[in-house]
Amino acid sequence: MVDYNQPSKERFTDPTVVFRHELMKIKDPKARKTVIAMLNAAPEEFWFAPSAFSGKYHSPDEFGLGGQCLHTKRVFRSLMVILDARAEYFDDDMMDEVLCAALIHDTLAGSTGSSDHVSGIYNYYNDHLKGVDDKWWEGICEVAQSHMGRWSPKTLKPETDSEWALHEADMIATKFNNLSILKEHDYSIRR
Repeated sequence: MVDYNQPSKERFTDPTVVFRHELMKIKDPKARKTVIAMLNAAPEEFWFAPSAFSGKYHSPDEFGLGGQCLHTKRVFRSLMVILDARAEYFDDDMMDEVLCAALIHDTLAGSTGSSDHVSGIYNYYNDHLKGVDDKWWEGICEVAQSHMGRWSPKTLKPETDSEWALHEADMIATKFNNLSILKEHDYSIRR
């Protein structure tokens, strides 16, 4: 058992701690369980890596230790605003799927080369989730793979409302990372 009063590697790699607020927004317990399993299977680098190695696109506070997780939280918050604005286009399952995709969209970014972190998402989780048998993980991967929008590999460009919403959230979190909504822990959204 992890003692959360003591600093430890486990405390910074436990998705139920790092993404506690975000996981509470996922309604379906099976979707939440699946994304927790996916985050547990994420490469260790995800938890400690900066959000960008080039320094071109992300906020300076995302360049250090844990920057990738901070970026992921900001993408999630941006996505919540987009989903609130477009609520009539998303049923609960679609919302859960895209919210889960937001949590895993960059999990491979620190451990692979450039666009491999996009095209490799499905294969990575297919290999690492042998015990997870439900409807969620494949759909989560499909949405997550297109998060780079026009910079995604040709076959993975966004097509669905969920894919576009995740791409837009990633762009907002990257380009407008000083917005107050991205810094708050409380979401004033219907979920």
